[in-house]
Amino acid sequence: MQIKKPIVLSLFAALSGLSHAAWLTVAGEADNPASDYFQVNPNSVRPQHHLRFVGVRVNRSSPQVEKGVTYRSFDATAVIDCRRRTAHYAAARYFERANFEGTPEKVRRYTGAKPTVEPWPTADGRQERLIKAMCAVDEVAKAIG
Repeated sequence: MQIKKPIVLSLFAALSGLSHAAWLTVAGEADNPASDYFQVNPNSVRPQHHLRFVGVRVNRSSPQVEKGVTYRSFDATAVIDCRRRTAHYAAARYFERANFEGTPEKVRRYTGAKPTVEPWPTADGRQERLIKAMCAVDEVAKAIG
């Protein structure tokens, strides 16, 4: 499935508002620059058919390298595919400093092979729970709405 151009443009608009969002910490110790942590902005979930677009951010306890970019933290738009039960990043901003401080070193829009959304490799089913929760958004909204 190809993502339409207006959607891609809205992804970058969504990224610009991520710094002022209310974040839910899925794993790790939030706001601790020495901690690996993964957060989701539950207010940013946007359903489109079987896809969910959601703001996420990741802080790493030590510098990481992604295709030549050294970073400590990044925020991103993740795309959850509820039919395939997969998740990947559509766009991301990489920060040299921890806790998303400073100006992004690199802004990347992913095309072709996209990196998967994983809080980090674990055997505890964290990614599956994240996908299940994002895909249940419509069902919950219908039940309370």
